[in-house]
Amino acid sequence: MVAPDSAWGTDVSMRAIPTPVPPLSRERILPVQVRRNYAAGRYARAKMVLANSSRVVGVVFSGFRACVGRILPSLKPRCISIIASTALRDIPIPDIALRASSSVFLGILQIRFPGRRGDPRSKMILVSSAVKLSNNRNRTDFNLLEELYAADGAVNDFAYREVPKLSRSLFRMGLSGSFGLDQAGCREALERIQYVFWSPRMKGLTLALRDALARDRERYVVSAGPLFGYFPGAVRRAAESALRTLGVDYLDVFQLYWLGKMSAFTGAVQEEMLKLREEGKVRALGVSIHDRPRAGKLAEASILDLLMIRYNAAHPGAEQEIFPHLADRRPAVIAYTATAWRRLLRAPRGWKDRVATAGDCYRFCLTNPHVDVVLAGPRSAAELRENLAALDKGPLSPEEMVFMRAFGHAVHG
Repeated sequence: MVAPDSAWGTDVSMRAIPTPVPPLSRERILPVQVRRNYAAGRYARAKMVLANSSRVVGVVFSGFRACVGRILPSLKPRCISIIASTALRDIPIPDIALRASSSVFLGILQIRFPGRRGDPRSKMILVSSAVKLSNNRNRTDFNLLEELYAADGAVNDFAYREVPKLSRSLFRMGLSGSFGLDQAGCREALERIQYVFWSPRMKGLTLALRDALARDRERYVVSAGPLFGYFPGAVRRAAESALRTLGVDYLDVFQLYWLGKMSAFTGAVQEEMLKLREEGKVRALGVSIHDRPRAGKLAEASILDLLMIRYNAAHPGAEQEIFPHLADRRPAVIAYTATAWRRLLRAPRGWKDRVATAGDCYRFCLTNPHVDVVLAGPRSAAELRENLAALDKGPLSPEEMVFMRAFGHAVHG
């Protein structure tokens, strides 16, 4: 049920509150009361509590701090308070009222959609919609937030994907620490990224990931495996060592690396992998593989839940040799080498047009509906931010796809 405009409109009176903004109070007060009144159908009471409070700045501060906490759950409470204070500093009182409304609407919308309350994608869209609402000077009604939520949901369908084999919705860019991203960069990445390709050699990522898993184990999908997977004993030792190092009870994905070169998919190895899954130490089984015809066969019939494959504009062969074989079992597909080891980031000999960006390469992979997640290996926080920003552009346009295929063909030679 949506509150009638007469109960929750744009005529919130702030006449009793002087301007400019007084110092922000750190008292945790009314937002919960407002949400409870709304949930119980007491719309007029919810409006009155917000509009007539003599401590409205405290309401705003605690509500906005809650929004920040939802986006950046790993930050310490003091850091969240500083961010909230900075964001609300020097804002005129009427605008503060709008921001208070947006944080309250965030809670209300989660009440309206209780089945999606725990979905990270939904939370991020809710916050985005609430921020847009706070900047709208003409309408602050609940219907507008629902419209924004629906619009943002359509855009974010590109950035998020329901992955049945992993039993969750995932942000479609994954993180690999293979290229030396430092611990601070890894912590920043884990604020948004959920799928993590990890090995104990990734020191900066290990420390950041341990802390993230301790805070919210269910948010992340962690993939690990043995450096060499030729024998069942090595497979088991690698799994159990990863559990101890990360301080967790299970791995989301346990995979063999570079099948045929660094591992062997023998009967004994498969049996050991199945035992680990039956024991609850791992939840999904996968491999990384460059042999595309063999990958197509494994997609059709095997114990595997996930395939990690080379796929990029210079090496698009998976479109013919792997993707047509996914339909029956639908294993998860993780694309890596999106930039072809950075070859797609520089012009090949004789190329006169522009050069692709890393963002173009990631969007190329994710524009294909068969790819669930693409791995990124940023070397710095600046590269990380550029990669994440690229996903906000959505899928490649037809013109961009034509360019990427032509450029990839030229790079491949």
